[in-house]
Amino acid sequence: AEMSIPPNEFVFKISLAERMEGKEKITIEKQEIALKEGLATIGIDVQKDLKVVDVTSIYSGQKRKKDEIGTKEYRLTIRDASKINKLQDLAYQLLLNRLDLIIITNTDLPKFRKETKIEAIKAAKEKAEYLLTAIGQKLGKAVFVQEISDNRYYGQEKDPILMSNSVIFENKNIIPSEEKELNLRSINIQFRIFVKFEIE
Repeated sequence: AEMSIPPNEFVFKISLAERMEGKEKITIEKQEIALKEGLATIGIDVQKDLKVVDVTSIYSGQKRKKDEIGTKEYRLTIRDASKINKLQDLAYQLLLNRLDLIIITNTDLPKFRKETKIEAIKAAKEKAEYLLTAIGQKLGKAVFVQEISDNRYYGQEKDPILMSNSVIFENKNIIPSEEKELNLRSINIQFRIFVKFEIE
C-alpha cells in the first residue's frame, strides 16, 4: 500500500559568517539581530523555532585577532509553506552566508504510517480472497503476519527525519524567490505486508 502526503514542517539550516563590507566588519551579533527581526516580520516565532546549533571561529594567516572569522549556525523550523519564499527573500536581503532546506516531514507521520499498514493488510486479504474464489475455495483466518523489511519512504533516507532534495543557497548567490521556486514534493510512504491465511 502507498500513500502520498503533503509536508507540513520544513527545517532549514542557516549559517552566518562575519564579513567585511569595505572597511566595516559585519559581525555575527549584528547579523543575528537583523535575522531575528526579519524572521519576526514574516510571522516566525523566533524564540520557539530558531535554535543555535554551532558556533565556531576560524583563524587565518598568523592567527591575528583581526583575521578571526566567526560563524554561527542555526536550525529554523517553519510550519507554513507560504513563509518559505519570504524566508528566501529575507536571506537574499540580509546576505546570509548559507541557507539550506535540509528536512521535509509531516508531523502526523505516525498516523499515516499506521493507515498505510492497515491498507496493506486489507489489500493482502482482498487479493487472497479473489484468488481463492477463482478456484472455488474460501479464505480462512490469518495465521501469520509480517512487515516486509524494505518498507520505506520514497526518496528518503531516515525515519522519521525525511531529507529533502536539499535546496542550497550560499553566500551572495542566494536567489530571491521570484527567480527560484522550491520543489516541495510530497512524502510518499509505502508498506508491504506478508500474510498467510488458512484455506477452508
